[in-house]
Amino acid sequence: ELNKYLILIIQFIIIKLEENKMKDLEALYETMRKNMKRIREEAGVSKRELAKEIGMDRASYSKFESGQRGISLGNFYAFSQFFNVSMDELLKD
Repeated sequence: ELNKYLILIIQFIIIKLEENKMKDLEALYETMRKNMKRIREEAGVSKRELAKEIGMDRASYSKFESGQRGISLGNFYAFSQFFNVSMDELLKD
């Protein structure tokens, strides 16, 4: 079931890129990071708590939010499920 959702995530990203809504992959990641940070902060969830919920350690998640590393599709999916947000909301500029 997770693989099915990961394939959908990849297809969604490709569609967004093809629609020229995002000029490049780095811009997409930056938008995603900002939205994920905003959603986490608005919900009052700590980085430590979120990292545990989505299967990351706190340091890795902190590096993701600051743009020093990426995030796996599995963790991205877990984030969307934890906060009950759509992929579209996470990728909107």
